[in-house]
Amino acid sequence: MQSDKKKYQRLIECDELDIDLARVLIRKKGIVKGTPHEGDIRRRVWGVFLEFLPCDTTVWKERVETYTQQYQNFVNDFYYNVKFPKTEILSILQKDTPRIFPEVQFFKDEDVIEAIQRILFVNCVFNKTLQYVQGWHEICAMMYYVFSNGQSDKTESEAMTYFGFTTFVLMFRDWFDKDCDDQVFGIRDCFRGIDIVLQMIDKDFFMFLKKNQIESECYAFRWISIFFIDNFSFEDSLRIWDVLLCDFCKKSDICLTIKCVATAMAVYKRDVWMKKEPNEVLHQLMNVCPTADEILVKANKFKKNSQKFKF
Repeated sequence: MQSDKKKYQRLIECDELDIDLARVLIRKKGIVKGTPHEGDIRRRVWGVFLEFLPCDTTVWKERVETYTQQYQNFVNDFYYNVKFPKTEILSILQKDTPRIFPEVQFFKDEDVIEAIQRILFVNCVFNKTLQYVQGWHEICAMMYYVFSNGQSDKTESEAMTYFGFTTFVLMFRDWFDKDCDDQVFGIRDCFRGIDIVLQMIDKDFFMFLKKNQIESECYAFRWISIFFIDNFSFEDSLRIWDVLLCDFCKKSDICLTIKCVATAMAVYKRDVWMKKEPNEVLHQLMNVCPTADEILVKANKFKKNSQKFKF
């Protein structure tokens, strides 16, 4: 059987990126630290997973050049144009972005912070309904980190991040718009899904939470509103996102993965929590900080039984 090392090498060397192979390699554990060409592979597969780059890598250069020119036009027309109104959004971005991932050296660079501000501001211009939602700066920052890896042309990295970020936000716009909370694939649908998975895999803990009025909408809101970024180390967050983006092509699939990851986090210390007071349980649930390995093993196990979940 071909070793995983050789399979990962194929993701770097072949003109046609084998997206099915990428999903097989990445779906269970993400791209584990120490994987050969880890950063290059992640940058390549995220672009394809997010569907703004095709599998045919021979057309990437031309495609990225087009994206970069489009994005630079947006930046010049809106961000650098002194006549274009900046509103209070830019002030909010300037407050939020310097606090991004303080433990990661990459984000101590002022040029990086300003690039993230530009991406988010241009997105606000075209996304007038939502403009900016708290937590987007972290999502955007993580994407910029990935698309900058190994790239000397930071202008291209910024453009790729913009198109990747806007694609992601468009997929989940119902989650960020309160008027859509109760729609199919709205954020409340995700909470209901977490309850269904939890009840199926651990009815005792589910009943314990219900008895003590600890609702998934309370403990899981922050988890899923920024897609688990704050509950893991930065490196582990990247791996969680590797796994999530494997299913980005179909909203029902990525939503199932999110529900399974959230449920895995909910039962992370269930034996300990069932012996504690309700207020303490809620606090610890909201602030749980597991490792990617611990959560992904459970989440994959739950997904194998997904045909039993009646959403």
